[in-house]
Amino acid sequence: MASHSLHASSLGFSALRKFQPTRPSKGTASRRGEYLKLLIYTSLFIPPEITDRIIAAAAGIHRQTLLSCSLVCHNWVPASRFHLFNWVSIGPTKYDVFVDMVLHSESMHLWLAHVYVFSLDDGDAGGAAGDSQEERNDSPTPSREVGGPRTGTQRFVHDFAGHLPNLLELWLSHADWTRHSPHPSAYILFGCFTSVRRLVLEHCHFPSFAGVRRMLTALPRLDDLRLSNVEWPHTECAAAVPAHPARPSLVVLMMHASSPKGCTTCLLAWLASTPTKGSMREVEFYDDAWTEWHFEFLRAVAGALTSLEEPTLLDLQSLLVCDFPALRKLGLLLQAGDSDEWHDLASVLRQLRARHLQHIILYNVPARSSVPAAARMDDGRQEEDVYKGLELLDPVFDFEDGDLNLKALETVEFVVYRDRRDSASERQLLSAIESKLPKFKTRGKLVVRCQCDSVPSSDDVSVS
Repeated sequence: MASHSLHASSLGFSALRKFQPTRPSKGTASRRGEYLKLLIYTSLFIPPEITDRIIAAAAGIHRQTLLSCSLVCHNWVPASRFHLFNWVSIGPTKYDVFVDMVLHSESMHLWLAHVYVFSLDDGDAGGAAGDSQEERNDSPTPSREVGGPRTGTQRFVHDFAGHLPNLLELWLSHADWTRHSPHPSAYILFGCFTSVRRLVLEHCHFPSFAGVRRMLTALPRLDDLRLSNVEWPHTECAAAVPAHPARPSLVVLMMHASSPKGCTTCLLAWLASTPTKGSMREVEFYDDAWTEWHFEFLRAVAGALTSLEEPTLLDLQSLLVCDFPALRKLGLLLQAGDSDEWHDLASVLRQLRARHLQHIILYNVPARSSVPAAARMDDGRQEEDVYKGLELLDPVFDFEDGDLNLKALETVEFVVYRDRRDSASERQLLSAIESKLPKFKTRGKLVVRCQCDSVPSSDDVSVS
């Protein structure tokens, strides 16, 4: 889907500039009302194609505003519905409503051709889908009995097969297909979604890996797979897998959160035997501990890989035997952020064979002080310099020796996790980091991005 931006000055009309709300803005509801007044006012003077652009801008501001636009007048309905149907998100209680009012409606069915992203969440409809398999098996009172009605994610492939001709992304969340055995054709019917490029599975449980394999191979254009807490029975993973399947041919693979190691091993071992081995470009593994198959898979795809996200230093040390001739972006997850870790990072980067590396992201970078401000005031302790040793990276970023070369490096980004009470601004943190890397500062770009605890602050911006 294309993103839209709109500025009054770019449209070349004065009505927007002359319009003044009757009351000052007070809250979201007031701003939304003023925006609708603006649309009504300008619709008297502006051609429909300009109004369509304004409605497109509303699509990127607030979905409720877009819904209100569709109710203003008949002329606004087509543009409003076009953007409303670009991204469809359905919860566990709304699936039947959507089927009745859209899929089975002669007038509304046509808008399915404008659906580019379809997100379906079973939520609690299929039981405790967010629980692990062991927790579900041990539960004495499941939320519904095995063999109950099929959930939305199971019915979706049968109901919408062939009705979403331009669907690009399919998101399935909290799908538990173990409580009701899917119809044998369910996995194969994914092949009817011929335009899907990205498949996102979150907190999903399947009765077998064979079914997951059929699902992935059925999608003819799938090249982006993103998984978070996806699992199936571990014992089934050892079953025979067809040699050299024709699909999938993935370009992007992201695996977040902790799926059972047996499931991860099974999936990566299978993907290494598919065309994915030669097509893979971007990999992101966000797991507590990598298995041997994480490393085996990365060694198999290292030659064409352009982006590798979130290995730890220890993980990266196991990959130093690999040559990454195409790697452009590397994201590293720091563990301690102390002087020893900066020393280890400098050592690893000197040995990394990535001649074209342009962008390094360091996650979990500590703030300037590891001693709380209150403690410093109480007992007079000095602020601890957690960036001590960071200066060891400055000569490394200019390192060139045979196949080892970081001369192409353009950007180093520090993602800083800090306590909400820490008053250090991003500019202050950037200044502290720049003082440690004076040589790279003159030829490259340093970026600091702050996150407070697990929730980003409202004023997070990148500073360079």
